[in-house]
Amino acid sequence: MKKDKIKIAINDIEKMRRTHIQWAEYFEKYPDIEKKYIETGEWDNAKEHRNLVKQYDNVLNILKFLLGGRI
Repeated sequence: MKKDKIKIAINDIEKMRRTHIQWAEYFEKYPDIEKKYIETGEWDNAKEHRNLVKQYDNVLNILKFLLGGRI
């Protein structure tokens, strides 16, 4: 995979990571709204969004390691 394609993938991962951080912060700030979203069965709660952020962090760390620390 070319370096520019890897950078695009990294940018996408970072964007998704930021999105999950924003949802987690929003739900932590407004637990009553979080409850309504959860009741639909189609949304994750703040804790799950935080867990997803950790998974994105792990992927980014692996990519950084594989690229020799250059991301």
